[in-house]
Amino acid sequence: METTYLINKKEYKFKSNALIPVLFFNEFKMDIFVEINKISEYLNIQQKINENLKKEEEKGKEVEYVSEDLKPEQKIVLLKLAYLLNKNAENFEKDFNKWLEELNIIDFNTMQDIATKIWMDDITTTVELKKKDEI
Repeated sequence: METTYLINKKEYKFKSNALIPVLFFNEFKMDIFVEINKISEYLNIQQKINENLKKEEEKGKEVEYVSEDLKPEQKIVLLKLAYLLNKNAENFEKDFNKWLEELNIIDFNTMQDIATKIWMDDITTTVELKKKDEI
């Protein structure tokens, strides 16, 4: 899957394919599937805690909701994914740190969102194709 986003008047191309997990491991010595699973589990736990807190609040108890924001290290994983999706599409030589230096803080947050969307869309498409082939 290949797509282009306009971020702060600059076009960024992103390409997701079967090479991404290999590139991710080679570049960062991390398994992208394990990392995304950790992020997903973390968000699910935070969401369940807040759902339980809401029930307590409805009973009249005073509660303080937990943040559903990602931890800094989880945000970095998504930025690394965005970097590789962008590098895979544009075939540039700059390293991750150089790529980050070129982003402003708005780009930083947008890149995380884009990486998540592209990765999840690609995984969903793959699963749907397998199901159709099995019939």
